[in-house]
Amino acid sequence: NLRNILRRCWSLCDQYGIDLDLARVFEAHIGEFGGWYTELGETGSLFDIIEVERRRYRDGLTKGKRLLSNEPGMSIERMVELYDSHGISPHDVSCAFGVDIPDDFYRLVQKRHERREEDCQKPKRDAKKVEGLADTKPLYYEGCCRGEYDAKVVAIEPAGPLEIVVDRTCFYPEGGGQEADLGTMGGVDVIHVERLGGVILHMLKDCPEARRLFESLSIGDTIKCRVDEKRRTQLMQHHSATHIVNACARKVLGPHIWQAGAHKSESASRLDITHYKSVFDSELENIEERANAIVEAGLPVRVSWMRRNEAELKHGMRLYQGGAVPGTRIRVVEIHGVDAEACGGTHVSNTLEVGRIKMLSARRIQDGVVRLEFTAGGATEKESERERLTYIRCLRAASAFGVKDEIPNDTDVKKELEDAKRNLKLQDIRQIPDTLSKFAKEIGSRQKMEQKPLGLLAGDIFGLWKDSKKSESRDGHAKASRLEEKIFEMIKKGKTATAVCEGVPVKELTRIAKAAKDSNGIAVIVNRSGDKANIAVGSAFGDAKEICENICKKAGGGCGGSKDLSIGGGDFEIAKRLLKDL
Repeated sequence: NLRNILRRCWSLCDQYGIDLDLARVFEAHIGEFGGWYTELGETGSLFDIIEVERRRYRDGLTKGKRLLSNEPGMSIERMVELYDSHGISPHDVSCAFGVDIPDDFYRLVQKRHERREEDCQKPKRDAKKVEGLADTKPLYYEGCCRGEYDAKVVAIEPAGPLEIVVDRTCFYPEGGGQEADLGTMGGVDVIHVERLGGVILHMLKDCPEARRLFESLSIGDTIKCRVDEKRRTQLMQHHSATHIVNACARKVLGPHIWQAGAHKSESASRLDITHYKSVFDSELENIEERANAIVEAGLPVRVSWMRRNEAELKHGMRLYQGGAVPGTRIRVVEIHGVDAEACGGTHVSNTLEVGRIKMLSARRIQDGVVRLEFTAGGATEKESERERLTYIRCLRAASAFGVKDEIPNDTDVKKELEDAKRNLKLQDIRQIPDTLSKFAKEIGSRQKMEQKPLGLLAGDIFGLWKDSKKSESRDGHAKASRLEEKIFEMIKKGKTATAVCEGVPVKELTRIAKAAKDSNGIAVIVNRSGDKANIAVGSAFGDAKEICENICKKAGGGCGGSKDLSIGGGDFEIAKRLLKDL
């Protein structure tokens, strides 16, 4: 909504030729009303945000002109879409197409947002299946989930998914972005837990043991339950770490940071935050450093139930980072001096128990939202080991260039992998070993590299590979020129032009075959590419597809194209022999 207001202001300024600097307007308002509303003085990143939005608005105008020039017509629905997705003002659309702007245009934009949100919502389970059942007593907040405990069976569902309801449970149901606890009930694996109203439903693995268990159970029977403590501990570490990372992101990036979504699993945690631009590596490192300082400070993590109005007076509206919380009493999780949130998840009791936090990545997932991915505790140890193994795989791949297959002492594995990822222009460090293997296969035997840190080494290898590709491209174009001369000499003599070649780019093959067709001739070209062949046929007599299909089928490949121009592939040696029969 705020972005829409800004864009409407700039759009009106453009429409009516008003020379107005919005930043100066805001400064005037802050000066005028800041004495009464002191929070107006806490501008944070406000003016930086305005400048970023202004640039995006200007870029959108340029892009919008190109889009409008390609539009065959205009409907109200398309007008709304162009404004919402590309920032193209309805006034510009109206001028370009002569259509009226609806009086409720901005309400139509809002409706589009509402429909999109509805589409993204998960379908809710039918609560009728637990109607009449007493609420399940939750024990997961009471710290009594050590080892095995007993519960009484309240309901069982043997048909379809094997589901069971008990009178009390230590299993935390999925919610608040935190995955459900797992474990066993009656010796059978619990694979999912969810809440329907006040009833907590446990889904068991469908197996012969579970079927036998359900056949033997009756309402009121006692069943032995056990929560997977290792998983529970990891989820607690990740949930508390999420609160810490959110608070640190606010310190590093600015007070505009709000949680826009979160997910805590056993392997990692992710936090989506509202941020108007990409997060730099240095900022991510700063967040990690601050987060681990909080962990090492050994601060207590206090959980209390408070009346809503009292909690809001004490902690403000930042309580609702995870969204609105129902009820007059809310559960507040507080790390003193760091963060306080209304939260229903499970948490550690002291920040030391979170363990080391490792920031993995920061990437924009949509306009105005950045996803932070990280690990804590045991998951960080596993991630560090994965990085070490990835580093070793990288060195093995680079050994073709004469690089030693061992990690030098005091190597910052994470930093070197990140540097290598950046120098290789990849999205994920897990792609590095295969990429280096690919380069080694293509150029590894041609040149040896000196011993360097992985990040620099990857940059050198990438540069070598690019040079190799440029050389291949020049060589390929030279071969294409010689091939073209040969083809047209044969066509001038009234012959069907046939040729066998190697290393000619497919784009060049296609161009030459098309040129032969345009010159009222026929060209059939078989180009070697490893053990395979690229087969190109161009014919002015409408039989290109037929010729190409005949060769490709016998050579174990296939083809596509038209009666004038067809491209295919197959075994090179077979295709080469078939060419002699033409």
